[in-house]
Amino acid sequence: MEVTLDTHALVWYLDSSLNDRLSALALQTIDDAETAGRIHLSVIVLAEILHLSEKGRINLDYSALYRKIVDSAPYVIESLTPEVLTIAVGLKGLELHDRIILATAIHTQSALISKDIELRQYPANVIW
Repeated sequence: MEVTLDTHALVWYLDSSLNDRLSALALQTIDDAETAGRIHLSVIVLAEILHLSEKGRINLDYSALYRKIVDSAPYVIESLTPEVLTIAVGLKGLELHDRIILATAIHTQSALISKDIELRQYPANVIW
């Protein structure tokens, strides 16, 4: 299984005290991908986590989180490429970071784990 994680899904997954914020399906899907799949992370997700961490809005150490991701085989950091931006152009009506995350899921042909209801109106497999 291949998935792309929205920012909140990654934070809620990696901070075990927040796992209950994930739906049962989202939690199981991420667990399955971490065990026997691939987890795509748009670089903008990491940028958002850095920002939230520095502002004290989340209880995750960015450097430790980054090391975990880089050192874990199932995690793949996806760059912001011209192909992803081309897909994002057609995803009107969303904030830029959401467009890039959704475009990353479409580009990697992976399911997107996200609670954001507005993302479900676009041509992607959104799991929650």
